Amino acid sequence: MSGTTTNYAFPYPSMSDSPAGGTQIQNLATAVDTALDTVDDRLDIAEATIVTHTGNISTLSDETRFRKSTTVSTSDSVTVGATETTVRSVTISAVSGQKYAVWFKGSLSSDVSADSNNMRIKEDNSSGTQLELNQIYLVNTSGNGFGVYLYTEWTAPSTASKTFVLTIQRSNGTGTAHRLRASSTNPDYFAVERIVV
Repeated sequence: MSGTTTNYAFPYPSMSDSPAGGTQIQNLATAVDTALDTVDDRLDIAEATIVTHTGNISTLSDETRFRKSTTVSTSDSVTVGATETTVRSVTISAVSGQKYAVWFKGSLSSDVSADSNNMRIKEDNSSGTQLELNQIYLVNTSGNGFGVYLYTEWTAPSTASKTFVLTIQRSNGTGTAHRLRASSTNPDYFAVERIVV
């Protein structure tokens, strides 16, 4: 065979080649088989990559998660009282039918001891569908805040851009300055990962 394709070097005959259909087809089939085997090897490596977290998050032994988007914050959020307020957001390009893990890891503080706070993950904005709710008890007014973690799963109903928000709201007490605490040495993470089971 006197020619090969540009991307995968699949062989093909030229018009001047002597007819040898069986050999020419076999050579093409062998080249395609080799290329597909290489692609399979790459997919096996990708599928074996397991995102494992430590700390509050359990190691995932039977699921593989691929990071789609992460918002990393290194400064405190706005202060919040009794009004539910969006303090973090993350956006992905969702694919219809795919399942996603949406999670937040950070620190929360209050200006008044013994307050409670509702932390929520919602679709789109603070008025969107609630996917997760955790009530956090803030024992004192630590400037560093207390570690918090929220996790939920969501399945995309269509292929489209999708935003998730994290909201906080004082649920009990009198504080008017509940906030997420973050810095360059203590960042918080709001992330979305595609789940492959």
